[in-house]
Amino acid sequence: MPEDTVYVGRPSRWGNIFRRGQVHQIGSMAVTDDAVLAFRLLVTAEGNWPYRAEAQKELRGKSLACWCPL
Repeated sequence: MPEDTVYVGRPSRWGNIFRRGQVHQIGSMAVTDDAVLAFRLLVTAEGNWPYRAEAQKELRGKSLACWCPL
């Protein structure tokens, strides 16, 4: 992988915990059928996710890589 790239596939530490085709509740928001948006909200929105600050620190400014198609 190129420099400044972090692998974020499902088995990795920062892999998306949400699945396509489901309704995801992020705080007071319900996200329907968009796992990427749900994860983005989890990492960037205010709330109680215990790893938010750590994820933001480690991933900010980096390219993110995964095996899946966009």
